[in-house]
This record gives sequence, C-alpha cells and structure tokens, in this order.
Amino acid sequence: MPSSTSNSNSRCPTAPYAKVWFYVVLLVGLFLTASEFHWRNAGFLPTIVDTKIFWSEHRHQVYTDQEHKKMVIVGSSRAQLGIDPVLLNEHFPEYQVVHLALDGALSTEVIKDLCNDPNFDGIILADLTVPFLCATDAAATQKERDYIHYYHDKFQTNSELEKRLNAQLGASFQSRFVILSPTLSFASLLYTRLNPKQLYVHMQKNRFRPAYYHDRLSEEERIKHRKKRIDGITKNPIAQISTERFTLATQEVLGDHYKKLRKRGGKIVLVRLPTTGEHWQVDQKMAPKAELWDQLKTLTGIPTIHFKDHRELADFDCPDTSHLDAKDVPTFTNNLGQIVRSTLDDDDSKANHEQNL
Repeated sequence: MPSSTSNSNSRCPTAPYAKVWFYVVLLVGLFLTASEFHWRNAGFLPTIVDTKIFWSEHRHQVYTDQEHKKMVIVGSSRAQLGIDPVLLNEHFPEYQVVHLALDGALSTEVIKDLCNDPNFDGIILADLTVPFLCATDAAATQKERDYIHYYHDKFQTNSELEKRLNAQLGASFQSRFVILSPTLSFASLLYTRLNPKQLYVHMQKNRFRPAYYHDRLSEEERIKHRKKRIDGITKNPIAQISTERFTLATQEVLGDHYKKLRKRGGKIVLVRLPTTGEHWQVDQKMAPKAELWDQLKTLTGIPTIHFKDHRELADFDCPDTSHLDAKDVPTFTNNLGQIVRSTLDDDDSKANHEQNL
C-alpha cells in the first residue's frame, strides 16, 4: 500500500503574480497621474518643505568653485519672499546666488557664521533691520543657531549621508509634483474632507518662496493677515532703541566679523527691505532711520541700501505691511539688483581711490 495519500503528479496552479503586480502598479500610476492633473487644474502648485537638511544643502554651496564666487542672500521671510535669486543672478553673472533666508529668523547669526568661515570669500546680501541688529532675546536667534549648528556639527558627517540623499530626492520630487504638497497629504485631505485650501506661499528648489497674496487670498483673508501682523508688532509698548544700544550691537554683530571677511576679499551689503502702512510707522518709532540706520555705513564701513532712499524700491505695497506680493517681486528684484551692482561698484571705486592716495 502506498504510505502516502499525496499524488506526486499533482501540482498547485501557478498564481499570475507578475500580471497582478503589473495591474496594481498601472492602477496606482493612473490614480496618481489623475490626481496630479486634477489638483494642478484646481490651481495648486508644487512646494518644498523647508528643513535643516534642505537649508544646509544650500549652506554647503556658498564656497567659491572653479566657475563662480557666491552671492549669499541672508535674512528673514521678507528676503525669502521678496528676492528672486534667478533674477538677481542676471545682474551678477560672475557670481552664483545662494538663498539662505529663513522664515521666522533674523540674519545676524548667519552673517557672523559666514564672516567667520575661513573658506567663504563671497558677497553677503543681508536683509537687516535695526531691531533685528539690536535683538537681545536669545530666543530671537534660536532658529538660526539651530540650523547653523546642525550644518557644522551633523550635516557633513557620514551618519547623515542617507538623510541627505533622501532630502535631495524629496526636494527634487516635491518641486515637480503637486500631489507631494503637505496640503494634499492623505491626512490633510481627510481633515478637509477632500476640500484642501491652496497655499499662498510656495517654496521653490532654490529656496525662493513667493507669496501670492492677491491671487490666492480673498480680500477678507488679506485684511486678517494685515491685522495679525500689526497686532503682533504693537502688542508690547514700543520703546525707541537708544543710540548706545545700537552702537554696541553694531560692533558685536558686524565689527570684527566683517573685518575678517574683508581680509579674505569678501563683502557685505546691508539692505533694508520694504515695510508699509502701520508697520513702517512702528518701525520709525522704534528705530528712526536718520538717527540709526543712516549711521551704519559710518560705524562699520559696510555699504547700505534702504528702500526709502530709492523710489524704485519704495513704490510697492506690502499686502500684510511686511512682505511683497509675488507679482511685484520680479520688478523689485531687478531694481534691487541694479542698485546693489551700482553700490558695490561705487564702493570698489572708493576703495581703489583710497589705496592710490
């Protein structure tokens, strides 16, 4: 008798796994493609999520290479939303523009970091205000310091290589595909019941972050943004910054740091970007232009540009009183580029004249 009831000739049917997976991939691909077209037609734009790694990738690009020295934009959201690096680069073809402005940060710590980096010899275009320069609260510069420390302490280590690669791939995909926007994540779509709100700011791969106040916000929403901005800067009593505090801060933040950069052939241009309406009125009460900003060049030797001194920079309205609308950025950036070029040329001519005396 057979010792087993199994039939050696019987075989299990081979499942068509390859065909199943082909159709799964095809359906997923069709779904994602349809979603991409749907959300693009609805007006959504690709946007990149800003992170320490993404910022550090750009921080790593500030060094002179075989082709170009670098011009580095530093500052707050005012610079990130208001200066297009591609258009600025057209005025400085011998340089490559790198955007290091950070939303919710000042520019002072990044200025010092670049000035004290022995390998940096480019130009710093610094979005700066007197209150930023004189900030004494450590919390005000915490974000900058966190990003800078990450770059120097972790970014270039072997343990971060995989994260850097993932960040590079992520930024590349996010800059191309709308469906990777945070507002279109599965959780966000569930929360909004498939009716997500369009972002009015969009981070590009070069870290430029245009804000479409007029195209993507209603008049009511713009009014709310404006009120929130004004409430934020007027919630505490407005005290004028003293000349003594300003002079001390100027030396601490710029002073010897700038001298180190100059010895390496680097330069700084300090730029006061536009604020309008009630915001400018508060700015003037806190830091009168004639008494403080206008003394910066004398105190430091650093060339300065104030929007109020140039009609081609002042003739713009900031919808929230603090940031330019995306439609104004091309004209503003081109005007700024011409003024920065002229300012640097004048500074070079003066320096050459003094050397020849």
